Amino acid sequence: MQPHSAGAATIILVTGVPASGKSTLSRLLADALQLPVLSKDVVKEVLHDSLDPTDPVNISRASAEVIWCLLPSFPRGAIVDMWLDPVRDAGVAADGLRRAVATTRAVEIQCRCPGEVAVERYRGRLRSAAHRPPDTETLARIQEAADAMAPTGVGPHLAVDSTKPFAITDILAWIGDQPAET
Repeated sequence: MQPHSAGAATIILVTGVPASGKSTLSRLLADALQLPVLSKDVVKEVLHDSLDPTDPVNISRASAEVIWCLLPSFPRGAIVDMWLDPVRDAGVAADGLRRAVATTRAVEIQCRCPGEVAVERYRGRLRSAAHRPPDTETLARIQEAADAMAPTGVGPHLAVDSTKPFAITDILAWIGDQPAET
């Protein structure tokens, strides 16, 4: 399956709250489409370990900027695995993609799950110090964000319920059915 038309890169933005299944889905798509995954979490962990970690919000923003800057290096496109807070990060994806690539097709796949599921998954994870701890404030933010998640507006949008089994073939077919450019 070709994820894009000739000459146009396909950026597949995989979004959702922390612990909603973004990384799992991103890896499955990468394997099927033979595209690289640019994971905000991976970049954030490297920056955290390399810089002064006292300002996690700046490290998070810098992580997204690194990804937008890397996108032009992938002429076939890439899968971007990124948690975008629906309030704090409004417009971040559209702005980043606009600056990153001149001719592209972007689609968004949003991993959705109830807030309580995301909170329980997040609470049970072992994460590096680059990520917020599963304290009351962080868990409340994840719970609220899960209820407020909406498409980023970067292109066609598909919501995937990550609490149920899904067919990767159906998601791949959906990607292939989207317009050549957005």
